[in-house]
Amino acid sequence: MNTDTSSTIWKDYDINHKTILALNGRFGKAYLINPSEDIHSIFAHEIQMPEDYSIKVYRISPMAPSLWQFIAAGNFNTLHQSYPVYGDPVYFTKYDDTSVTLKHNSSHYINFLIHESFHYYMQNNWSFSGRFNTDSLAGENLQLLGEQYQVLQKIYDTLIPTGDLDSKQDKTALPELAREYVAVTDKRFQADAKYMKEETQAETEEGTATYAEMNADRLIGYDYEIMQFASKKDDTKVDILPFDSIVPALQSSGESPSIISTNIVYHSGALLCRLLDALEVPDWQLKLNQQTKENPVTLYQILSDYVHNIPEHQ
Repeated sequence: MNTDTSSTIWKDYDINHKTILALNGRFGKAYLINPSEDIHSIFAHEIQMPEDYSIKVYRISPMAPSLWQFIAAGNFNTLHQSYPVYGDPVYFTKYDDTSVTLKHNSSHYINFLIHESFHYYMQNNWSFSGRFNTDSLAGENLQLLGEQYQVLQKIYDTLIPTGDLDSKQDKTALPELAREYVAVTDKRFQADAKYMKEETQAETEEGTATYAEMNADRLIGYDYEIMQFASKKDDTKVDILPFDSIVPALQSSGESPSIISTNIVYHSGALLCRLLDALEVPDWQLKLNQQTKENPVTLYQILSDYVHNIPEHQ
């Protein structure tokens, strides 16, 4: 399999040429993918891959001394951490037997690997805000969020009209919807600029990583898309959470809006990525790749620049 992930998943993100270590828990066996050199060790055994696969994979014994460093490590590399295995710096992720069988789930091994490694390889120079506090999402701020999510739902219905990205899209409404989205987001900035800076940065960080994982899913035929979740009643089926249902639910229940920070910005950011694709905004991924901590770039800024440069009649 010779898929060019540097173009199909994200510009210049080529996971096929990175050395990956998949660890089964803290003490289980491991798989080393894409080592730079052949490995000659009693603890490593090469797995014969199909002829059309360009990658090399080695099964590593749990007794291998090179794996000891991961016993007390977390579940994946965080930024700027480096772990050498047989001469290569690796990106590692830990998995269990259920993570490779999950359906419609961001915790599936492929999703987890692509999402976290995207942070690691592509966002080193980004200005991270991390999880942001949503206590100020009340009153007018929550009302404006509801208006923004109504526009996002229109964008979702246009881009993914039946919950399927491959469905035929009518893109004629997208420029006007982009204008509406930027206009209501501008209002949110006017109401609470400090909060919006944090939200739009996190939305960009997590949304791009989610967009990348969903692009990878499409390559392997795994079913996981924007605002689609495994049904709690039957995990073989999908529940779709509409954007425009979120704020009314929060207003009626009185629950904390923390779900915006912990979950929704991942999906709203991914949808903005799809929108930039559909609008054929030039070099939008490159602009994000080239940002620095001193000069951060967000999806909202790129969309705003686009909106302010399109003809009024379009």
